[in-house]
Amino acid sequence: MPGRNAQERFRILERRKRVAALYLQGVSQWEIGRQLGVTQQCIAKDVRALEKDWQASAVVDIDAAKAKELARIDRLERVAWQAWRRSCQRREKASTRLEKRLDEDAKQGKTVTSKQTELRDGNPEYLKRVEWCINKRCELLKLNPPQRLEHGGSAEMPPIQTQMRVELNRAQRFVRLAAVLADTGLVPPDDGAGSGPSDAPPAGR
Repeated sequence: MPGRNAQERFRILERRKRVAALYLQGVSQWEIGRQLGVTQQCIAKDVRALEKDWQASAVVDIDAAKAKELARIDRLERVAWQAWRRSCQRREKASTRLEKRLDEDAKQGKTVTSKQTELRDGNPEYLKRVEWCINKRCELLKLNPPQRLEHGGSAEMPPIQTQMRVELNRAQRFVRLAAVLADTGLVPPDDGAGSGPSDAPPAGR
């Protein structure tokens, strides 16, 4: 009957609340079953169900917290970029001066206002804030290369944090080498044009 099934589910939920409280206190499953008047197999089933619920809840909580922090970082980065663009805009400076002839006093003179446009390079502090946002986002998303702690040499020296070397396959090493040679000018970058035998100059006789 539907009513009976609902009562049974409610009874199981109430029992599992008591099981969770005792289990988190370190009470054994056998002792929990003795106190609640059920078998140890029943308590083991309750514990498995509770652990499954806890793991699912933890994943949801962590994902929600991560999404919230990422949204905050995104907002801070947008504000920093807006401030950077404002700091790069031209700024007008107004100045006033009093003009009068030598035979006139201050009351007879006239005030002249002039405007001057000032070019600005931008405030680098805003770029530092953008960099902080990018680093924090990479840290939350685990995009940074793995870190390794090396012993400092003595008990007084703290461990040294270094980046673990990432092994590249053959194709990746070839691409990396080609990029380095192109940057140094030893090999011209590939522009997509062919260089067959017909393009070579004729050999001198």
